[in-house]
Amino acid sequence: MQFIGSNFVAVGFGLTFTPTPEGVLTAQYTFDEGKQGPPTIVHGGALAAVIDEAMTAVVFHLDLPAFTAKLNIDYRAAVRVGDTVRIQARLDRQEGRKLFLTASITHLNGTLAAEATGLFVYTPAFFEALKGGGL
Repeated sequence: MQFIGSNFVAVGFGLTFTPTPEGVLTAQYTFDEGKQGPPTIVHGGALAAVIDEAMTAVVFHLDLPAFTAKLNIDYRAAVRVGDTVRIQARLDRQEGRKLFLTASITHLNGTLAAEATGLFVYTPAFFEALKGGGL
């Protein structure tokens, strides 16, 4: 069973991202008990998966198929089971095959729950081979 996915990447949390005119993808999500770590608190790994999913959605939305190479997350505030949060991600810059992204998870009251930077590696040949059954 796959854990991630969105409207740009099939299966997973079921996030639906909406692009803004500024190039940011945004979504809202409510975490259920299946994502719980400590009692009543969302597991940090679930937050990390949503951040990675958001960044992956950005690169596929921009038609830059890529893999996560590095993901750095700073957890700022707890997210409780049942909380609805806002997820945002964007491509900050591209240097050759390196794609540099940022993302955040924010409570609807504006409190920052987590922020992240990511490095993705653009790999179009791999994804083309995958589509053609070459892998």
